[in-house]
Amino acid sequence: MSKQFKRSDAKMHPRLRTGWRKPHGIDSKVRIHRRGYVLSPKIGYATARSLRDRHPGAKLPEKLVSSGRDLEAAQGCVVRLAAGLGKSKKKALAEKARAKGLKVLNG
Repeated sequence: MSKQFKRSDAKMHPRLRTGWRKPHGIDSKVRIHRRGYVLSPKIGYATARSLRDRHPGAKLPEKLVSSGRDLEAAQGCVVRLAAGLGKSKKKALAEKARAKGLKVLNG
């Protein structure tokens, strides 16, 4: 799981959401990276480019499929069927993918 970067002072003020917001205040300890305060996101925390967009269980690239043409382009991938597909198309694409030897995540 990736590191969670929290918003500064989100614990003290319940109405603030916890998602990251860049601190801009003059005296902000988070902005000047003082020890003991919330961590700021930096490029060093990023996952290596070669490992991005991979499904954690299969260790293969994940491909979103919404048509038969997309399925033909998917080679050596894990397939996720698009949410907007109807029941019959989803079933047909899932069967095609399994026949091709691809793993379907949500079908």
